[in-house]
Amino acid sequence: MRWGASLILIWALGCEVHGSSTDDSIDAHLTTDTLRGDAHSAGPLVDGTSWRIAQADEDLFAEPGSQFAPCDEDSYREEYGGVEVSTGRCDHVSLIQPLRLALRSGDPLRVVGWHSNLFSPELMPATGRIALAIGPQLVWESSVHIPADAATWDARFESPVTAPIGTPVSLHVRNHGANTWNILSFEREESP
Repeated sequence: MRWGASLILIWALGCEVHGSSTDDSIDAHLTTDTLRGDAHSAGPLVDGTSWRIAQADEDLFAEPGSQFAPCDEDSYREEYGGVEVSTGRCDHVSLIQPLRLALRSGDPLRVVGWHSNLFSPELMPATGRIALAIGPQLVWESSVHIPADAATWDARFESPVTAPIGTPVSLHVRNHGANTWNILSFEREESP
């Protein structure tokens, strides 16, 4: 009986219960906190600590036969509540996590981020790319000619998709050179 009461108390307080499961699927990262709030209130669509490397069958941005060296777990980390991707030892990475809020087509979205000074080791022109997708739909991207000075972006746009909580959100960075890219936030804003 005590065990059952403890579970009810944990559920009522909204705490996460972590088991010993090693399931890395999108659904395994959903918690009670993920499911809180108004279905269409403003808030973050992703969590800086919930990114993981996309498996081959989840990677929307994979380029079969590509010469680009893929990144590993050491290439990204949480920073200021967002995520930083460093391409010092690799050329591309696709990260994935579950959508934290349900979306309707037309919802106002915002992406805030930056990149460091961008250069390529051969000092030849190249192009870097950062992109976000919800499910199979590309929702935002930015391409930058390399070399380039550090820059920021604060992009506002309407969601092109309707998606339930838990839909995979993908972040992709492709780059040539030892550079750093950051997504500080990806969120739904209040509707006007």
